[in-house]
Amino acid sequence: MLLYDKAMAAAIRSDEGKAKTFNVDELLDLDVVNNKNKLMPMVQLLADTHYLRFVQLEGKTQFILRSKEVAQRMKSLTRDEKIAYEHIEGAGANGIWQKRVKDRTGISQAMIVKIMKTLQNRQLVKEFSNIKNPTQKTFILWYLDPGGNVSGGPWHSDNEFDQELIGVTSDAIIRYVAMQSWGKGYVKRERSVSPMPDLPDSQHPMADKKRKASAVDGDIEGVHPKSKRRQSQYTKIETQIPFPAGYQNYPTAAGILHFIKESGIIKTSVPVDESAMQDLLDVLVYDEQLEKIGQGYRTVKGIREASDALKYGKLTEGLPDDEQENPFTQAPCGQCPVFDLCEPGGPISAQNCDYFQNWLRS
Repeated sequence: MLLYDKAMAAAIRSDEGKAKTFNVDELLDLDVVNNKNKLMPMVQLLADTHYLRFVQLEGKTQFILRSKEVAQRMKSLTRDEKIAYEHIEGAGANGIWQKRVKDRTGISQAMIVKIMKTLQNRQLVKEFSNIKNPTQKTFILWYLDPGGNVSGGPWHSDNEFDQELIGVTSDAIIRYVAMQSWGKGYVKRERSVSPMPDLPDSQHPMADKKRKASAVDGDIEGVHPKSKRRQSQYTKIETQIPFPAGYQNYPTAAGILHFIKESGIIKTSVPVDESAMQDLLDVLVYDEQLEKIGQGYRTVKGIREASDALKYGKLTEGLPDDEQENPFTQAPCGQCPVFDLCEPGGPISAQNCDYFQNWLRS
């Protein structure tokens, strides 16, 4: 068992972990024996006792270790049970259909069903739902998680696309990226004052107050009329200010993934890795919620939450006519969050709008 213990320690230290494959030279480098003739009988003994299995990779024989727990459980299996288990083991994270195991082994349907129950009871394999063929019984090793291509990854639940999870996660990403990718500023906007209708002085709604004020001011000697308060003609509107050119601290996919994990929003059985997060970020870019800036991301200006299409699975078709896409909504002005502030010579105008110029060039 010295060879097994040293090989397992080396596997755990490696990038592949316990799934590491060894070749003959790597086993010799463990310094248990110094030549192949002594090594191979030891390897065969480990294989016979189920601590190791042979695999063919690129036409060469290599070796993968099994855990001691699995090896012990395999010792009590029948020949057919071992054969079925090895077929499931060889399928890896993709799993294998029960029907395919039956076809490859030639074992009868009734016996295959019984074997699968035995393997599950001994915690050697487990059944999972395959999104590609949900009606087929699919099995995988007990300690493995199904690959994203067959389980749908973290964005699927019970063989269905989890729209609610996508919406909540997208909202959190957009709010986080918005805070990290824009500065805060204010612009002035002229107040819109509704003109009062022309009425006779006696019918004016302020007439009584004017008379009372005049009476008071006239009765007290030496008191000057109250100064009229000038109301500001402008109001401040909060807006997003872009960071200077060359800014390098936009949130990256890895940083966004770390934020989502720390927030505890996602509590699925399938862990979210950087690949799954990248898939969602690509959707947000395609949906024009985010834009790629160098190695990082920022929100499209004015976007502060996920679109209805992501939240609720809504599509353009079926929406009221005023919500359908048209030539005006395709132009930057049609979706501009500060459209009301845009005017010639103002802080925002067609002359200094980057989005408008880019749209014209395209």
